[in-house]
Amino acid sequence: MQLVAIDVETTGLNPGTDRVLEIAGIIYDLETGITLGEFETLINPMRNIPQPATDKHGLLAEHVSAAPTF
Repeated sequence: MQLVAIDVETTGLNPGTDRVLEIAGIIYDLETGITLGEFETLINPMRNIPQPATDKHGLLAEHVSAAPTF
């Protein structure tokens, strides 16, 4: 049996105004304990990253400025 865990970091919690900054995923085999695959990408939100969001995930505008947009 496999488990896929997905993590999404955003500029905040309002879906009308906030944007995705990072998407990550990992595929894990529950029987063997082996990681089968990983994926991670930064995303340029084309807006500022509020300080409370940075305090939670550590991402700054300079981290995502060269990343692709959503």
